[in-house]
Amino acid sequence: MTALAAFDLDDLRLTHNVSAYGWRAPLIVRLLRRVEQDGECWRWAGSTDRNGYGAICASREHKMLLVHRVAYALFVGPIPSGLELDHLCRVRNCFNPAHLEVVTRLENVRRSGPATKTACKQGHPYTPENIAKRGPGNTYRDCKACHAESGQRQRDARKRAQREATAAA
Repeated sequence: MTALAAFDLDDLRLTHNVSAYGWRAPLIVRLLRRVEQDGECWRWAGSTDRNGYGAICASREHKMLLVHRVAYALFVGPIPSGLELDHLCRVRNCFNPAHLEVVTRLENVRRSGPATKTACKQGHPYTPENIAKRGPGNTYRDCKACHAESGQRQRDARKRAQREATAAA
């Protein structure tokens, strides 16, 4: 676990305190102050990490913690060791405890992995006819249409370069 994701409940500031930077509001107040309600999601309006998860400085060591993990610990209870939280709403900066479920790493990856996508980045549908599997255990999917288009672009570029070379000579 990263330092950003791991924390001890003792690190959470649940009462008013004075830090090196002056007076600081209780953590629960700081969380709820930065909520933007979007339907049923509680979107974090504060800073985020590079993956789009809400982050807050809440520990005595001033390390950043993931907002959804802090909210779950405050409103529901501790996250069991070896388990992680899954965003049922698929919104990374949502910290509504009703949208968080404790699952194993394997289950979290299974739910959010490429198998849940129905089309490639270019919008071609992932159908049995349009998928080429590769990698160990055929775990990666490639779009055959994108692969064919890429090959055509490369062939066209090669022909263009050959024509320009013969025209210049």
